[in-house]
Amino acid sequence: MFTMCKGYVKYLESLYKFGKPIVDVSGISKTKYALTTKAILAVEASISGLRHIQNVISKISAKHNYKADASISFRESNKISDAILYFRSSITDFMDLVNDFEEQKLNKVAHHARALEERRELTK
Repeated sequence: MFTMCKGYVKYLESLYKFGKPIVDVSGISKTKYALTTKAILAVEASISGLRHIQNVISKISAKHNYKADASISFRESNKISDAILYFRSSITDFMDLVNDFEEQKLNKVAHHARALEERRELTK
């Protein structure tokens, strides 16, 4: 996520050439803030999914005295599987948000670029 945000900042910087802005950076920065907030929430959901797996495995391990070769029951195996599915679901949600982030970023940039171009044509 941080690499993506860093790349986005570089992309915004590239929109300025020789002091002439290509797009309205104010509108883009508002969009960036909203989308980054959503991305942070998705990361938090992914972390909570990972913590859920850790808690389930810790409880089952404690029940079996932390023996590496302990045989776990079918029910315990299902609990671990459910925790992993929950984590996979949170990762999928995060990746969906990253894709949304990229798509919305491109849509907003295109929208602001068109609006700026229209304003330039009106002032000619």
